[in-house]
Amino acid sequence: MLHIPRKVTQYNQHLNKNQTHISMLHVQNNLSTTSRTIRQIARTAEKKIKTRTGMGVNIVLYPTHQPLRSPEHMLHIIAAALHMPVSDFTLKSRVRDVVELRFLGAYLLRQYYPGITLKQISILFGGQDHSSIINSIQRAVDMLQTKDEIFLYKYQTTQKAINEWLRKDVLALGSAASA
Repeated sequence: MLHIPRKVTQYNQHLNKNQTHISMLHVQNNLSTTSRTIRQIARTAEKKIKTRTGMGVNIVLYPTHQPLRSPEHMLHIIAAALHMPVSDFTLKSRVRDVVELRFLGAYLLRQYYPGITLKQISILFGGQDHSSIINSIQRAVDMLQTKDEIFLYKYQTTQKAINEWLRKDVLALGSAASA
């Protein structure tokens, strides 16, 4: 039986035919648990599951001290701000709106979650290669620097939505602490 320490609890699990994706794990971080230890636990769990079941597993870690602020939730906010379904992040389409949605998603995830890896972002985007994520981030930077009007408008719209989401989160946490 696979032993995963109590510090790591399963949050969301999606099963495919040949592959298991554990998209998010909550990590209860205390002073004795470092991020290196947590990553080692995750890597070991991935390897043991692959060895024992033959299924590939990808584990994405993020801190739970901000429970309402997950990378998945941010993607929902970005998609909603642009009036697009969140499923468009995983489409293989080259339509400009869909491509720019992925560019913004990758760029903003790296901006707001500096500890998130390219592999973790690629999992959220339906298993794209990490080099596609690098390209998305670079293209977003290029479009912002050249001041592409359409992309700049989308960026400002999503930034406004994210800032509002973060403000609501802070207010919700503040009211919960005072209760």
